Amino acid sequence: MSGDLAYLGLAEAAELIRAKKRSPVEYATALLARIERHDGNYNAFIALTPERALKAARVAEAEITAGRWRGPFHGMPYALKDIIDVEGLPTTAHSRILMGNIARRHAVVTERLEAAGGVLLGKLSTHEFAIGGPSFDLPWPPARARGTAIISAAARRAAAVPASMCGITGMKPTYGRVSRRGVAPLAFSLDHIGPMTRTVRDNALMLQVIAGHDPCDPGSADEPVPDYGALLGQDVRGLRIGVIRHFYTKDIVGHPFGEAVLYRVAQFYEDATGWTKRHPPELSDQGVLAMLENREGGCHCGRVRFRAQVDLDLLSQCNCTVCTKKGILHLPVAPENFELLRGKNSLTTYSFGTGEAQHTFCSHCGMHAFYVPRSQPDSITVNARCLDDIDGPSLKPARFFDGRHWEEAQRKRIAEGGHVAVAGLNGAVTLRSILERALE
Repeated sequence: MSGDLAYLGLAEAAELIRAKKRSPVEYATALLARIERHDGNYNAFIALTPERALKAARVAEAEITAGRWRGPFHGMPYALKDIIDVEGLPTTAHSRILMGNIARRHAVVTERLEAAGGVLLGKLSTHEFAIGGPSFDLPWPPARARGTAIISAAARRAAAVPASMCGITGMKPTYGRVSRRGVAPLAFSLDHIGPMTRTVRDNALMLQVIAGHDPCDPGSADEPVPDYGALLGQDVRGLRIGVIRHFYTKDIVGHPFGEAVLYRVAQFYEDATGWTKRHPPELSDQGVLAMLENREGGCHCGRVRFRAQVDLDLLSQCNCTVCTKKGILHLPVAPENFELLRGKNSLTTYSFGTGEAQHTFCSHCGMHAFYVPRSQPDSITVNARCLDDIDGPSLKPARFFDGRHWEEAQRKRIAEGGHVAVAGLNGAVTLRSILERALE
């Protein structure tokens, strides 16, 4: 073990603190001194909170001394990327625009780290709104890069990339494993929250703390959390590992040397796991796997209610007279992923031209909650503004379709959307199937 406390891993430090060979105050003080000594060169911290950290460390030390040990994260220092809310502190996402954005409550991740007895050291820097990639240099050990976070307890999106550049361990958990609530969003289907730590064991310790279902996050998975620490050191025989080849062979063609290295790594894992290499069909031309969220919604008066599995990254908008007047934001949903919960007898329907489109609205409040579009008569289009817990003005459509008239906008939608409808199917058939299986 190194004599420098700053080089202790979390798991190693937790054992020493539980055995009262080291104290949380001693550990936090050593890390704060190291940050003070080096951060002028690296600008890892946007906000350092030493008083808060030492107060939390003293509380943890008193609890552990009194025999009230909360678990292996008790008294452990950590830092949060500045896209994660901490009550009373600004969440700026490293942007001047949000300098006065004081968080009113903790993010779920922060709540869980605090409940486990963690000691927050401060907020870490990021690309503005976390929208960029990492520097292509080594921030630690010292090289030429500046401004990249060295220590991060909760990072998001591609944590493995900056971690690999610092010689530490980064984890991008399975989508839905860690709640996104209280984290500044970038893309509903891409946002992940995961730890960056010194070792794999430390990573398992932190993931154990932050993982778990959050009923208020529609993308959160209601699945039991395994004991990650108990899985360390087990035989990997039979483990399946996926390699998405088209990322580096088609999408962005890599250097032949890099491709050869990736092949050898894949071969190594194949030999270690005993899993025979399979080549599944390539993804669609869009290269996108939809990340579906369970959502409910309805009209203003509540007489029409529906449940749907939606991908909010597929939002589109057109400026035709109908959609502009009705305030519709288009969100396509497969009929099998749509269920009308109530309001079958409150719906009024009308069609345009051939009947390929079927518009529906509540006969009481006039709200267009969903309809069958002409461009996709084999699907349902939900009005995203009708979804529960959605801030309509904040929604950002991925596509816009011009056209003063509905038919003109639909022609562009058909031409640009790339959707091929089932032959012979029209909107009336699709709508009838929805109404027939409606609950009421």
